Amino acid sequence: MRVMITGSSGFLGKSLLESLRGLKPRAKILTLDRLPSPGRDHFQANLLDPASTKKALGRARAQVVFHLAGGTTQSWPELWRSHVLATARLLEAVISLPRRSRPRVVLAGSAHEYGSFGPLPLRESALPRPGSPYGWSKLCQTYAALAYACLGVDVVVARIFNVVGPGLPATHALSSFCRQIAQAEAGGDKEIIARGNLSAGRDFVDARDVCRALILLGSKGKPGEVYNVCSGRMTRIRSALDLLLRMARLRIRVRAGKGSALDAMRGSTAKLNAATGWRPAIPLRRSLEELLDEWRRRI
Repeated sequence: MRVMITGSSGFLGKSLLESLRGLKPRAKILTLDRLPSPGRDHFQANLLDPASTKKALGRARAQVVFHLAGGTTQSWPELWRSHVLATARLLEAVISLPRRSRPRVVLAGSAHEYGSFGPLPLRESALPRPGSPYGWSKLCQTYAALAYACLGVDVVVARIFNVVGPGLPATHALSSFCRQIAQAEAGGDKEIIARGNLSAGRDFVDARDVCRALILLGSKGKPGEVYNVCSGRMTRIRSALDLLLRMARLRIRVRAGKGSALDAMRGSTAKLNAATGWRPAIPLRRSLEELLDEWRRRI
């Protein structure tokens, strides 16, 4: 089996590389990026350029492409280019290949496509109402992928909820809390600054569970379908922080900002489970313990 990953240098991409090596040891793992990298298993191509992408795909002969490339903190024009245009041109390159050599594409979507509206748990049939430019860019990316599915491209969308686990960047709230706790234990300030809405409810799912779901969708997902990848459980940010504070090796104060309107998110795993048998296996406590231990080693 030959698989290719776009965005392999990102948090989820690195986790998928590790998961593939463990779960699919015979798979040939290839990467695609606009920047060069040593090794014959890396292909340099700009996803905004269908010609160079088609050339890379033709040479790679991948059977599955995991499309994880993108960004979260960019301006709207950059979000549009990195999510919508890059995906459309990747799929244009796929459809230009001979039919028998076209790979399946598993696209990493986002729960931000839903927004914070609608009855819980959120199902794939819910009407998306994003509340941010990032959410709109990911929804447009999904719609672009589904349009190409109508043209015959074998594409599956994994709508991923709030990912947690070792390697999570400190730009994410739970990783920021872990970093600050590790710094306090190392002799730093004994106070955590918690920005954002601690009352918000989120559906946290470990990155390794997400990667198992992506791999399963690579073989068992139905073309042109969207699948939630989530835990099916909701945890308040404040509850996750309290759990981390109990893991800390000393007493730490919390300085929290003003909370915004209460919002909550929880997804349904029913569709993914029916298609692949997938269930989340790693509890949030273990994810947080390992993330906190990682920050302790780094500081």
